Amino acid sequence: MVLVFDGLVGHERERAAFAAALGRWCLGGGGLHHAYLFAGGEEYPGAADHAEAGLRRRPGHGPWRLALELGAAIVAGGDVRSDAYAKALAGRHPDLAVVEREGDLIRLDQVERLVGELSLRPFVAGHRVWIIDEADALHPAAANKLLKSLEEPPAHVFFLLVTSEADHVLPTIVSRCHVIQMGPAPREALRQHLLQGFQLSEGTASALADLADGSVERAERLAADELAGRRAELLDTALPACGGSRSARERFIDLVMARVAGVAQGVDAALLTELARIGADVPDERERSWRERRAKERAKREATRAGRREVLQALDLVGALLRDLWVVSVGGSEVLWNRDRAAAITGAVSVAPDVYERQLAVAGATGKDLRLNVDPALALRGMFCRFEEVSR
Repeated sequence: MVLVFDGLVGHERERAAFAAALGRWCLGGGGLHHAYLFAGGEEYPGAADHAEAGLRRRPGHGPWRLALELGAAIVAGGDVRSDAYAKALAGRHPDLAVVEREGDLIRLDQVERLVGELSLRPFVAGHRVWIIDEADALHPAAANKLLKSLEEPPAHVFFLLVTSEADHVLPTIVSRCHVIQMGPAPREALRQHLLQGFQLSEGTASALADLADGSVERAERLAADELAGRRAELLDTALPACGGSRSARERFIDLVMARVAGVAQGVDAALLTELARIGADVPDERERSWRERRAKERAKREATRAGRREVLQALDLVGALLRDLWVVSVGGSEVLWNRDRAAAITGAVSVAPDVYERQLAVAGATGKDLRLNVDPALALRGMFCRFEEVSR
């Protein structure tokens, strides 16, 4: 097989299928479809964590990673040991382009530029690849403009669409793509990934694999928090906060909001670096202004998304704690998720199981509020107040 897609964690079936298909394609057979839609819920890290400006983010996991590795392999002619493959993975290959939303949508003018370039021959490779990120964000006019090209692209063109919201992609787009639906990574694959990539004990790696709920990105964030002591700090504060301590509640909210501010600072620092690169590399004033505006818009979106992700991760931690408190209250301590904190959780159980059930419902409702852009500090404070209500 030509490609093992070793950047993926889990998804062995997809890896094997595409490795075989790419091998046939390299030998002159059919092998590959001209348009794929990679669908799944896996997130990718934000732009502040990526050193290369071309892709605006680290390679990530799941659908995005599979699309990226496949696109890189195509422009490299299947040679995954080549400089062309490495450049494509880093976002520096001229024949692999990424289309991403500007503001809330992928706009008509973006797709018009793409369609206008389809007839052009590749710069250095034998094929050109367009990765359309967040295909669910295609404006209807942009999607309609893309339809003909998706159905009958030039022989040298491949389209790789990525989405975490397959239900929101226009059916006419879906019908013209070969859909690859990717589920969560298996727990054992996550556990092995954490043991190999992070200096964690067996018990902690197992606990984090459970808490990650099939998400490689979440598992890695949990591991980073564990190694930095942030997970312990949040857990030690969340336990008494869930039990009714108002001082602990305020401390927990302060910790979460400090982390939101920290990721915003990271995005700002990455933006300054990118703006400096644009200033040095783009002599044309009009082109430079356009690129700088796009970079600022992208940074604003990323700061919002990364901040929301931090708050939702903290909420996930609270939900997992409440679930474990409920488990202990009904006598099921052997199936704790936070098993590496079993003693503390067992000692914190103070109410009947039905109270934890109601608190879990409150936490779930809070998650929905946060996805509707409710002020995060206000949402968390309201959640803890509701915890007190349902405990009475």
